[in-house]
Amino acid sequence: MEPKDLVSFYFERTNAMQVLWSFGLTVILGLLAFFGSIKPSPRTTRVAAILSLTFVGLAYVNLTGLLSVTRQRIAAAELIRSSHSDTSPGQAAITAIAQTLDPPTTVGVISLHIFADIFTLAAVWTLALRKDNDEGA
Repeated sequence: MEPKDLVSFYFERTNAMQVLWSFGLTVILGLLAFFGSIKPSPRTTRVAAILSLTFVGLAYVNLTGLLSVTRQRIAAAELIRSSHSDTSPGQAAITAIAQTLDPPTTVGVISLHIFADIFTLAAVWTLALRKDNDEGA
């Protein structure tokens, strides 16, 4: 694979990572908007339980995708940095780009994802278990 192809691959994987993060964020915001807008009732806790289980499944699948893409980006960045073909055209540009590549670590991706997942579940249950302020009126 040519260094220019590796650079294209790296940024294509970057776009894939952004899509996965955007999907996860959309699910989180949708859950929070849903529970923030519904009136608390006895059924709310059952709905929260079902949606929490579904969310955990989606979060797991999303995290595995993010980890796969992260490993691909790390491998591509290492290959780009190690390619030293001074005779190929555009090598100076590729070398300059290689110096800026800093993909996140898998530990960083896992940590951020788990933090966001725990925060989301806590917020869902806080909203699901809140008392209705209009009961006394």
